Amino acid sequence: ATGQNIYPLVAAYGVTGAAIENVICDGNKGSNPWLNGCRGGAIYLFQCERCEIRDCAARNFNGDGISYQVSPYTTVSGCKVYDNTQLGLHPGSGSHHTTVSDCEVYGNGSVGLFLCWRVEQSRFEGNRVHDNGSFGVSIGHKDTDNTFVRNVVEGNGRHGIYLRDEPGYNAGHRCVFQNNAIRDNGGPEDAAIWLDGHTSGTRIIDNDISDGRDEPASCALHIGKNASDLVWKGNTVSGFGTVLVNESPAADIVVEE
Repeated sequence: ATGQNIYPLVAAYGVTGAAIENVICDGNKGSNPWLNGCRGGAIYLFQCERCEIRDCAARNFNGDGISYQVSPYTTVSGCKVYDNTQLGLHPGSGSHHTTVSDCEVYGNGSVGLFLCWRVEQSRFEGNRVHDNGSFGVSIGHKDTDNTFVRNVVEGNGRHGIYLRDEPGYNAGHRCVFQNNAIRDNGGPEDAAIWLDGHTSGTRIIDNDISDGRDEPASCALHIGKNASDLVWKGNTVSGFGTVLVNESPAADIVVEE
């Protein structure tokens, strides 16, 4: 067995109404051991409520950039989250009614924006999520009733937006994606948006979805075999050999130009 002292750079536990503002958190990742993002990050909140993280940088941490767990009504705005070894932004574990706006999340080793358990009734607006090692945005584990608007998701290693392969009782239902730009994500086996699992109630409306590379992603939207109740409407699509791959037999898949 090994015991190590590993801590976030800035952390809050059981706090209400606090703010972290104009702080640069550099984790010196090459000289420090890995810390699980559910337990820490360059900036970390646990069992907090109505806290704000404003105009901060979370970088070079051997783990996640900004992680907050069991922390409802958290606001993250104007932050740069980059070059961390794992996830960039990681709201989770019942952090409902969160707002993430005007942040730049890039160069992280795994997912840029990872919604984990029970991130509900939340809004993600005006963020740029780019050049992360895996998915740009990943949603699942009861992450329901969330809105994504005016975000730019580009140049990520896998799907731009991924709704994870979850059973119906655990899926990210009723998420809305509107007026986002989703560009040049993944490779030939990926999609700009990949809708997986028993996910229902997804709305994809008025987005600009494009791929200008020599080897684009396979399609703009991949609908998995268990997905249902989808509306695709008013989206502008360019650069893909195939716009839509639909494996679902559900009758409530609505695709409009």
